[in-house]
Amino acid sequence: MEALMRLQWEEQCRWLSQRHEDTGVDEETVTAHIHSCKDAVKETTGDLHNCCQTVCDDMTDVQKLMSVFRTFGRTASQVFSFWSTYIEMVQLLLEFIRAERDDEMK
Repeated sequence: MEALMRLQWEEQCRWLSQRHEDTGVDEETVTAHIHSCKDAVKETTGDLHNCCQTVCDDMTDVQKLMSVFRTFGRTASQVFSFWSTYIEMVQLLLEFIRAERDDEMK
């Protein structure tokens, strides 16, 4: 599952660098925040808490970009549509299992 998510993320990064239409999201700022958080994880002297908080604050923008990417991918490729749907279903199943295990289901 993680491998599929990683491949999807890498393809989204390639897609973002190649496209020129406006999504209403400042993609460069979001990318810069993600890279600074990644660098803070690599360095022990980095301010990881503040970097991660900034990325979390921008998470709605990241979700918007992922939604636009998935919509584009689903219309462009049936294979992408299949695997994207598969990933969503597995994530839903994992959330259900976690809720059952943690007794959050009433």
